[in-house]
Amino acid sequence: MQIKQGDFFRGTTIQDCCSQAFGCDALPMRAYFIPKTVRERYGDHYYAWFVFMDGSVKNNWSNQFIAKSQIIPFLKVPAERDCIFEAYSGLQADMTKHEKDPLGEERIAFQRVKGYNGKVVGYRFEGVYKITRTIYEDGKFIARIHEKTSDIFSL
Repeated sequence: MQIKQGDFFRGTTIQDCCSQAFGCDALPMRAYFIPKTVRERYGDHYYAWFVFMDGSVKNNWSNQFIAKSQIIPFLKVPAERDCIFEAYSGLQADMTKHEKDPLGEERIAFQRVKGYNGKVVGYRFEGVYKITRTIYEDGKFIARIHEKTSDIFSL
């Protein structure tokens, strides 16, 4: 099974998308996790990641798609390749549980797609992204940069 950038999976829940994209049921506790069929093939290397990529804030996190050559927030430099800028706006005391994401971790990224009524109607596969940089300001976590490594994911 192979999914390609732009593939769309109808459904209102992450579980709907996992069933179609990975052929397995999932009861995720977070917006990123390792689906059973992915773990069986690749171990702990790839996480499925389900996010809005428009910069809107959800649970203190915002994710913004940055196309190649667009300016990356905070760094003020152009992106060398497509990337996702993942920023955190919550309390720093809450960040300790999130700082365990290692550089190099790869995420199978799905963008949540809203319908005309503002509710999620499906998920579009955007590619595989690797965490390549963590940004701190005055010793406080600000954001991560995920750079695209592939337009295709094979299972």
